[in-house]
Amino acid sequence: MSVYLLHFDPCYQHAAHYIGFCEDDTPDRRLAQHLAGRGSPLIKAAVTAGSTIEVAHFFPGASRTFERKLKNWGSAKKVVPILRNQGSPPSDLQ
Repeated sequence: MSVYLLHFDPCYQHAAHYIGFCEDDTPDRRLAQHLAGRGSPLIKAAVTAGSTIEVAHFFPGASRTFERKLKNWGSAKKVVPILRNQGSPPSDLQ
């Protein structure tokens, strides 16, 4: 299981990131499903609009509960600077 953070370049409308969960230890298979149009409608729309989607970070061994905590935190944009500066989200999310 893992939680992953995808980055859209360029942003699609309001969205620059997507947080998701997969049963695998890496998000590669799930990203391929998203890119093939078998996943989030947001990612499908972003790809159709010309955005490049890449894995910005993943959390191996993370649960759906952790994914929900990240989403409830309010914004993936909050997670990105933390990952760049500290390598992981704040302890209250873990």
